[in-house]
Parts: sequence; C-alpha cells; structure tokens
Amino acid sequence: MPRAIQRLLAPFYRHAFLPLNDQFTQWKHLAVNAYHQIDQVVSSSPATCASAAAVVLIGLRILRSTDEPPEVTLHTLNAVAAFAVDGDTIELNDGTRVRLSGIDTPERLTPRNPADAELADAANAWLHSRIAGRPVKVVSESTRTDRYGRITGWIFDDRDALVNEEIIQLGFSKLVVDYGLPESLEPRLRRAEAIARAKRAGLWAD
Repeated sequence: MPRAIQRLLAPFYRHAFLPLNDQFTQWKHLAVNAYHQIDQVVSSSPATCASAAAVVLIGLRILRSTDEPPEVTLHTLNAVAAFAVDGDTIELNDGTRVRLSGIDTPERLTPRNPADAELADAANAWLHSRIAGRPVKVVSESTRTDRYGRITGWIFDDRDALVNEEIIQLGFSKLVVDYGLPESLEPRLRRAEAIARAKRAGLWAD
C-alpha cells in the first residue's frame, strides 16, 4: 500500500479504537470495518487511492466534529447485595450479577501461580464479608450485559464508600484502565493503587 495512504489510514484506525461510550459504539464498528475494506481495495488497485483518501478524510472530519464529548447517561441501581461470586463479581438479591469496573482480581480456577490462588480466595472472602446482605448502589454507563450475563459498574455502599476503590487499595487488584475511567473517580482510584503499591499489598508484594 502506498505510504501516503498508510499515513491517512493510520489516524483513522487509531480514532476508531478510542474508548467510546455506547452512543459511539456503532460508529466505532463502522470505522474499523471501513479501515479493513479500504486497505484491501487500495492494495489491489492503487488507482482507487484518491477515493480511499476521500473516505478517510470524511471520517476524520466527522470525528473532529465531535470534539465535545456526548453527555453520558449514568444508570443507577439500588439493591441489596446477596453474595460475592468471586473477587470482582457480586450477585444482587434479584439475581443480577455485577462485574466491578476498574478491577480484575486473580482467578481461583486458573491462577498464574499458587500465590494468585490464595489471593483470589482472600479477595472473594473479603468482598463477600464487605457487601453480603448490605444495601448497595450500582452506577454504570450501560445496562448491557457481557458474555457471562453480568452488567459492569461501580459499587457504592450505604455510606457512599466505593468498594472498587477499596479492593484496589488492599492490593487485591491493580487498576484496570483499558475501558477508561470516570473523571470524577480516576484521581481517587489512582491514589488507591499508589497506596497499595507503597505498602506492597497483595499483588504488589513481589
């Protein structure tokens, strides 16, 4: 593929993988598909370079027109927590399962080492004792479920303490930023991880 077209396609591809909210999910998939289609066409027929470039530039113009991020609708669910499924998932009294956002505790069934298996058990036990039978507020940007039938969200207790943050500060999980973090929570979450690292707690013990 001509380098000029590669340079045009590269930013289009990068923009397509920005952490977008649900309002931009459809555009994200279209952008990715367009990238691959244009790549194939241009590779097979250099004569279409001008058309491909025009498509890319139009796409970039659309993206630039969204400099102001769309308003995010937060979904709040008030319920009573029934039990902890594992170190980063809880079940509510109505059967809804919630995967805690921003964390990823070790897995009990597929540990990387014996220490991870012990930490997985400890995280599960701590989370259960922390939330079982207590009122919680689940705050999420989406009501969609993952492939395991769980919604994802930030868990606050009846005193407005953030359970996700506590798990990070105890060293049961490192902060996961792959899907972005709410601006209002990011400073405290990063501070929690810094505290765990300084104390060499949990995952930071090595």
